[in-house]
Amino acid sequence: MLYELFSKRHYRPITYCDYERNYYEKSLICKKLEENKKQIIPDKLMCCNKKENNCSAYTKDCFEPDAIVQCHNLTTLDACRRNDITALQVCGGLQGGLYCLTTGGAVNDPQYTQLYFPEAIEWMVSRNKLEESKESTVCYDQVQGYQLCNSTGNPTANFTCGDLFQEGCNKCTWKSSGGSILNRYIKGEICEPSVDSQTPTIIGLGICVGVLAMILISIIAVKVHKKIRTSGEPPQN
Repeated sequence: MLYELFSKRHYRPITYCDYERNYYEKSLICKKLEENKKQIIPDKLMCCNKKENNCSAYTKDCFEPDAIVQCHNLTTLDACRRNDITALQVCGGLQGGLYCLTTGGAVNDPQYTQLYFPEAIEWMVSRNKLEESKESTVCYDQVQGYQLCNSTGNPTANFTCGDLFQEGCNKCTWKSSGGSILNRYIKGEICEPSVDSQTPTIIGLGICVGVLAMILISIIAVKVHKKIRTSGEPPQN
């Protein structure tokens, strides 16, 4: 039982929205990590198809109902340089763990693809820098793509996002110059560690051995104490 406790894999949902009744249900990317963590490359965009039960390298034709996903290694995530409580609830956990962000794929409609909506959702799940991790306003630039900005008056497209680590509903709202508005809800989860799974197992075994040794020492000490007390009592008539 102790072994199972300390070697148990880590999973914790962070962000969710009220409409999600499956808050505690793991995303497909997290399930795939449990099956074989080597098939998921940290810090790379991926496209997950729930119907086909498959996650593969991301391409521009990752349209809904497929999901666009990126898993960030918490050990190297730049946003984890933050020291506020909101960030520490995610970054203060298991080193080497993965913080996976999932949202719906792009809309298969030229009205949105020509206005750089696919690029917007790429940014939403791949943002990793400290300055990008808090509540953000992002505008499209013809040369540099989507960049942080101070105004939503961009002539092409812009969007706003909540804190990368916030609990509760994490939503990004995209707007085009023509008035089109789309929301994307970001599901954030701490998933399977990206390091060799033997490491926590070895640590867990070490802790278990230590606990068992302490129990054994306590039992021996009690028996010795009883023996000493018994030897010091006067003989019974």
